[in-house]
Amino acid sequence: MKSFLVTLCVLVGLSLSAQSRFGGGFGFGFTTSQVSGDNLSGFNRPGPFGGFFGNYAFNDRNWLQFEINFIGKGSYKGPKKDDNTKYSLNLNYVEVPVLYRFMPWGSRFLFELGPTFGYLINYTERSELGDLNQPLTFKKLEVGVLAGINYKVGNGWLVNFRFQQSVLPVRDHQGSVDFRLNAGQYNTLLCLNLRYDFGLRATE
Repeated sequence: MKSFLVTLCVLVGLSLSAQSRFGGGFGFGFTTSQVSGDNLSGFNRPGPFGGFFGNYAFNDRNWLQFEINFIGKGSYKGPKKDDNTKYSLNLNYVEVPVLYRFMPWGSRFLFELGPTFGYLINYTERSELGDLNQPLTFKKLEVGVLAGINYKVGNGWLVNFRFQQSVLPVRDHQGSVDFRLNAGQYNTLLCLNLRYDFGLRATE
C-alpha cells in the first residue's frame, strides 16, 4: 500500500509536464448499490466515493490507469406500509482498479474497462431490532470487474459513470449452500463522480 501511494505521487508530479506520458488526478462522487443474493432488489444503498489515480498514456487515445479509492457499498430496505421490517448493510472498501482507457478519435467520450481489487475495512449490518451478530462474516478481499464511460467537459475535468460487479462472492449463503451459478452474495454498484485529470489538462 505504501509503495503504491509513493508511485501515485510520482505520477501526479510528472503529469504537470505537458510532454510527460504520465498523468494522474483525483475523483469524488457517490454510489448506489445492492447485494445480489440477499433476497432484496433495487439500488437502494447510497454511499460515498473518493480517491486518486495515476495513468500512463501509450498515445493520445489509449491509457493504462491505476487507482486507489474509498468506496461505500451495501444494501437497504426501509419500512413500508403493513411491513415494519428494516434492513441496512454498509460495506466500506479500499479499492484498487486497474483499467484500460480508450478515447475514440473526434470524441469527447472516454471508455474504461478492467478488474478491481477491494479490501473490506469494516461493515455494519442492522435490522429494525438492532445490530445483527451473524456468524456469516464478509470476506476481506473482493475481486470484481468495472466498466465505465467518461465525458470530457474541458480543462482536465471529466464526468464519470461506472458499473461494478463482484465476480467472486463477498459472503457465502447460509450453510454454504450454492444455488446453481449463485454461489453466494455479490456486490453490484453504480457510481457517478467528477474527476480531474492533470494529464488531460496538460494536453489541452
